[in-house]
Parts: sequence; structure tokens; C-alpha cells
Amino acid sequence: MPAELTEPQADALRELTNVAAGHAARALSTLLGGEKFGLWPPLVRLLDRAQLTALLGGRGAALTSVGAELRGEVGGGLALIFTEPHVQTLTSRLLGAGGQRFQTPEVALRDAANQAFSAALDAVMRLSGVRALHSVPLVGDGPAEMIAGLCLPGEEGWVLEAEVYASPLSGRFLLLPDSPGLTTFLRGLKMA
Repeated sequence: MPAELTEPQADALRELTNVAAGHAARALSTLLGGEKFGLWPPLVRLLDRAQLTALLGGRGAALTSVGAELRGEVGGGLALIFTEPHVQTLTSRLLGAGGQRFQTPEVALRDAANQAFSAALDAVMRLSGVRALHSVPLVGDGPAEMIAGLCLPGEEGWVLEAEVYASPLSGRFLLLPDSPGLTTFLRGLKMA
């Protein structure tokens, strides 16, 4: 696993994250009837579980994660992570949108993540040429340290993160490539 990135490599990965998160936010916007989403500037960091736990709100912070494995030319994962009040806002709006009142909150979150992840990976492919698919999204609820463990199965990993927000909704988009996957992204971006 690369221990550090050059500044041009980090810039390229931030742009990749920005594009992926932007397309994921656009998919969520469509599901929510055109709600306008913004993005905080993306971050690219090598983190251990304790550092990711702190980024997600600290030990004990109650979170809901919708995650999927990356498959194809890149391994690793993807996740959308929300705090308790924000996931409630999102699910109630998803359940009320488009006549989908008979879904459960978990099904609504999985369906939304499926569309957001597909849009993000399509954008990644267009930008970098790297083809990746995602597994069926799974919903998990628990404290930040548990969610961090789901996101980083090893002791540490690369976290490409952007916060997406629409008043009064906010969440984190995480692209979590494994070490060979990060190298594949850098090659696709002509930065390896």
C-alpha cells in the first residue's frame, strides 16, 4: 500500500472523488424530486480505524451506513454514511417520494444507494477508464467504530471522502479502494 501520494496524485484522486460524489448526489437529488445537493471539498487520506472513527463523529456516534463492495478492475468498497437525524430525514423523504410508500426504510436506502453508487461508478469509468461494479448495497446501523471497521477491514486504508448536503440533510460519500485499486485509479488517471 502506498504510504503517501504526491500532490498531483492527491489532486487527481480528489477530482475523481468530487466527480463520483457529485454524480451520487445527483442520483439522490433525482430520487428526492430535484432537491439541490452541494459538496464539501473532497479529502483523500490514508487512515486507520481510529482515525476514520473520529472522522465519522467519534466513538459511540450513532450512524447508518449503506455500503457495497467494489468489483471488477478495482477492489475495496463504497459507502454512504448518515447520522441518526439525517438518515431519518432521508428515509422519510424517500418513502414519500414517487409513490414508494410501501417500501421499508431499509429497502428505500438500499435502492437509493444502488442508484447513487451506479451513477458514481459510471462517472469514475468515464473519467479514468477504470471499470468497476458494486455489490448489492447493505444497510448497517451502529456506533462509528463499528461502521469504521466495516469500511476498513484491514488496519488502515485509503479513504476518498466527500460530504454531500441538502438542507436539512447531510451525509458522507466514501470511496474505499484497496491498495491495488488505488494504483489502478492512479494509472487510469495517468498519475502512476
